[in-house]
Amino acid sequence: MLSFARAPLVEAVFRSAEMQALWAKSDRGVPVLVHSLDVALHAGERARHLDGDCVALGSLVHDVDKATDAGNERESHSRRMRTSPHGGAARATDVLRAAANKVGIALSPECLDHVEHIVASHHGEFGGVPPMTPEARLVAASDAYCARLHRLPPVDANDILPLLIAGYSWPGAARRLGTTRHVVAQRLVDATRAHSVRAWTDLLPIYRAHGRVVAGPIDLVGRIDRVRSVWRMAAAGPRICAEALCGTVPAAA
Repeated sequence: MLSFARAPLVEAVFRSAEMQALWAKSDRGVPVLVHSLDVALHAGERARHLDGDCVALGSLVHDVDKATDAGNERESHSRRMRTSPHGGAARATDVLRAAANKVGIALSPECLDHVEHIVASHHGEFGGVPPMTPEARLVAASDAYCARLHRLPPVDANDILPLLIAGYSWPGAARRLGTTRHVVAQRLVDATRAHSVRAWTDLLPIYRAHGRVVAGPIDLVGRIDRVRSVWRMAAAGPRICAEALCGTVPAAA
């Protein structure tokens, strides 16, 4: 967890054009900025006895390089992390350095070097640089964990059923919710299995009677709730994000 004194720096990082550009980049329906905040929260919660500043700052800017993705594999962030990871890491520390200068907070050369290593090595065994410090290993592990479990659209059957009742088709409901028809279908399957019913239409009387249904297994519901919570925090603005990372407001559940 970052110290409260770092809150202006974190807010300035979030306000940077490079970080804000990550709203427009998404992976499996989750904006990269939301994923970056998720990783920073996840790693920061586990950084006791480590350099919390480097963990939080490194995880926050670890995907800044994705702002330059052109949408093809030959120029993708993943490829750059395998073949030229130091370029992306340098761009990330440039963002951090500019934010620090803007708010008048000094970051030591050792801290900046450590953050650069954290960013360069955050793909772990799949990247071109292995993580060599406990902080770098934590960020790489948190990135992998959040990518595997939290990159899913924050939509469940309780979002979908009211739209279907109102007359929307599955594709129409998907468009309204900013997701895909496949996600709509899967979330309805999750709920039908949770209620042990045969078809999604069997969920309608349950929803009408109780105002909600069991959306799926408890682990899936928890993961969706986590994504919703982090997304709301990111959308609330840089100051709220900074306060969460610096421990002055409750972090995401």
